[in-house]
Amino acid sequence: MNGGSVTENTADSGGGVYSNSSGAHFTNVAIKQNWARGQNTGGGGGGIYNAGSLLLAGVILEGNASGASGGGLANYGSANLIATAISENTATTVGGGVYSSGCTSFTNVTISSNQAAQSGGGIAIDNCNDVLTNVTIAQNTAPSGAGILTSLPLYTKNCIVASNLIGGNCYGIGNNGNVW
Repeated sequence: MNGGSVTENTADSGGGVYSNSSGAHFTNVAIKQNWARGQNTGGGGGGIYNAGSLLLAGVILEGNASGASGGGLANYGSANLIATAISENTATTVGGGVYSSGCTSFTNVTISSNQAAQSGGGIAIDNCNDVLTNVTIAQNTAPSGAGILTSLPLYTKNCIVASNLIGGNCYGIGNNGNVW
């Protein structure tokens, strides 16, 4: 999809977009105010649920909500996010902005003002060594890992993780949850 918007939709998973195929591309698209009920195992993704391969370039994920994980994006496949803004999304479990159980690459991305009821207000990462380059993660809220929650090493370059509220900026789970 090139240009346009996806707004005010509701589904069990992928309130705005549900993708389980390879080659889903979104360029200069606004995905806003969508709701994923999150009633299925592995559900969620208020804005987008991805179980295939996904490219987001110049996308705005804003004001989406999930009754499970991934208020803005729930990724169970592979995702590449470039020049994307993820803000004001909420999740009732983990990953207010992004929940990644697949592999996700973030380049020139801003993740701000998202909220998760349990942990990972900005990003919750599980199951892959995600890479963040030129990413700002700020003003997110969660009881634990308000900015980032990770269970595996997370690789960062030129990133700002600051001013996240309540649960601190970063929280690693176990011996492997490191931010480098």
